[in-house]
Amino acid sequence: SALNYGALGSLIGHEFSHALDEFGKEFDKSNLRRLAKSDVSKYKSRINCLKEHYNSYNIDGQQTMVENIADNVGLELSFRAYRRNKRLSRLEDQQFFISYAHMWCEILGSGDEFL
Repeated sequence: SALNYGALGSLIGHEFSHALDEFGKEFDKSNLRRLAKSDVSKYKSRINCLKEHYNSYNIDGQQTMVENIADNVGLELSFRAYRRNKRLSRLEDQQFFISYAHMWCEILGSGDEFL
């Protein structure tokens, strides 16, 4: 259970959350009209803390924003769903996060292509 939620659940949540990224935020559920300017303003103020967090690690938080949002939302949704299913030990929580990290290591490989 921990392994599935950590890897697959977070990846599915990641993909679903792209509706909240720089492009998806502009549209409603039927993609027919743009969101109100006040909603876009609220969105931008809320993501500013995420941008600053990544900037503090010398990563351009604005440039990586789309994937940062998807990663964080996907992980949070998956972890909440995982914890809701049963009472779990700290060891199982660790397995969840190790599975999440392992999944991204497998996807990204050594990371050399991103340097």
